Amino acid sequence: MEAQVEELYENVQMSKATAKKLSKRFDEELISKQSTNSMEKELLGKRITKLAQEQNKLMKAYYSDAITVDFLKKEQAKIESEMATSENRLEILNAQLGELREVLDLALEIATQCGFGYKTASDNVRRFYNKAFFEKIFVKDGKIVDYEHSDLFHDLLSEGSDKLSLVGPAGLEPATGRL
Repeated sequence: MEAQVEELYENVQMSKATAKKLSKRFDEELISKQSTNSMEKELLGKRITKLAQEQNKLMKAYYSDAITVDFLKKEQAKIESEMATSENRLEILNAQLGELREVLDLALEIATQCGFGYKTASDNVRRFYNKAFFEKIFVKDGKIVDYEHSDLFHDLLSEGSDKLSLVGPAGLEPATGRL
């Protein structure tokens, strides 16, 4: 049975050419996403600047005795909360695309070498491979007759899949299809 599973990994392994095509496609989508992120970063930068100006106005109003301490605290808390939200989103945007690139590179490396990786892995690592690559492996009369990829690798290993969107609004799109 184990020899059949090794052969299955060899059969589902992604070709280097397909990996190259997907990587190129990802780069194109990444450029598009960077453009969208740049616009959002610019808006967030302007929002943070405006919030800092509002804080300064509040302090001037307080020093001029135009507002109470309670009102100042309440408004400062609102501004600080909104500023923290904007700064967190900015950090996410800065880290997101680089992390996506790393995840895709790792997934493509694994997908193009899964046959060798599985064959040379220990039993524990083989179990991880099986969980990562397959939802189910169907066996009949001691032979593998069919399989279902896990969500993690389904779309990635469906060569030529037009439904694979590598970069979406929240990053890598979750796999939705099945065999």
